[in-house]
Amino acid sequence: MNKTVSKGRCDGIRAVLAIVVVGVLVWVFVSDKPKEASVAAPTPTAVATEGPAVAAPIDIVAVPITTGLPANADGERTIMAKLNGQTVRIDLPTGGTPVGTALYFHGQGGDANGRMNASWLNSIRARGWAVASSDYHRSAWGNAAAVQDTKDLMAWAQEKSGQPVRLFIAASMGSTTSLNTLIDGASPSCWYGVDPVVDLSTVGSVHNSAQQIAEAYAGVLLSSGNPAAHLAALPLTTRYRIVASPGDTMVPAASNANSLEAYLSTAGFTVSSMTVSGEHGDASHFNGRDLAAFAVGCTA
Repeated sequence: MNKTVSKGRCDGIRAVLAIVVVGVLVWVFVSDKPKEASVAAPTPTAVATEGPAVAAPIDIVAVPITTGLPANADGERTIMAKLNGQTVRIDLPTGGTPVGTALYFHGQGGDANGRMNASWLNSIRARGWAVASSDYHRSAWGNAAAVQDTKDLMAWAQEKSGQPVRLFIAASMGSTTSLNTLIDGASPSCWYGVDPVVDLSTVGSVHNSAQQIAEAYAGVLLSSGNPAAHLAALPLTTRYRIVASPGDTMVPAASNANSLEAYLSTAGFTVSSMTVSGEHGDASHFNGRDLAAFAVGCTA
């Protein structure tokens, strides 16, 4: 009896020990498994580099420019060069069938870039015109050097555009250079002048004009370069349009624009005009619609 009890107790103890051992093994196995945990987003770390830090790359839009100018709305349509020390520029047409080349003559203090690729001149570029310009020796007031610049520009611009020069467009002082080039023998189909200087003796109120004119015509009689003294030599085959304001106190219309129109009308030239308001060089004088409408008749 006692042996049976002892044997039963031993068996029970063995069973308990077995259960304990199994429990321990299970606990060890579970404890050794990798635990899941929330993972925070990695924090960027600085990377040491040699030299200055490099910025993140950005998209770069290439604008084909061959002019040396800042990118403009039609960069690859602009060509620039140097002719006899003067910067020259041509803006090729932006639309339409090529119809001709126009030369733009800037005002006092301007250069080859003045008013180029702006809405006024672009009004004809959209209709097939190339527009070219030059420094014209800057404030040269139509002297012989500026006239030669025009001849150089005409040849260069025609080569680049493949179209003949058919239209002269002049602003203020640029009218002296353009008119003197006509007097010297050029005969484009049309001439368009805004606030034109025709008589050099009437612009005394224009800042620095007296000094600039004296320097431009040093050693030469002023009358030789004063368009007003040579209007009879203007080409009869050219059509003329004049834009001027009676309120212009710097280049009086009465002794410039009006006197030019009166002479041309009396002498049998084809001339028209548009009267505007405001002071000399007012933005409203540079009317793209009027220029484009006039240019339609200049393609032959």
